[in-house]
Amino acid sequence: MVTDVKVATPVDVPEVEDRSRSVRMLWPVGKPDEQGYQTYAELAVRHDGNPRYRYEVELRQTKIKREGIWVSEMFSVFGRKIERISSTPTKRYNGPRMRQLLDTALTDIRARHQAGDVVISGYFELDDQARG
Repeated sequence: MVTDVKVATPVDVPEVEDRSRSVRMLWPVGKPDEQGYQTYAELAVRHDGNPRYRYEVELRQTKIKREGIWVSEMFSVFGRKIERISSTPTKRYNGPRMRQLLDTALTDIRARHQAGDVVISGYFELDDQARG
């Protein structure tokens, strides 16, 4: 059992990554694994284009390994939990609107965490298998 690891919460200040048609916030969860992958709680908003045209805001866990200029992200569709925060129709991409949706979602998950919502806090914890 790891005892010297700070437990991240949505109240902590996240890393922010602005990308083309998406923005995500990342909080480290635990320590990197043996292969160097760090688990993160990720809150992201993405613009889905044709034919759906909507903003999707989701909370999930992801694993990222950074080595110099190289970044690897581990993707698994099995056992991956995702909490859909919102899905908002739009006619076209709007960067400020996308960022506003992310800020609203952050306020929401912070409030839910403060209220003791175990669904939200689960994204900020390692599962038993990953704890070692």
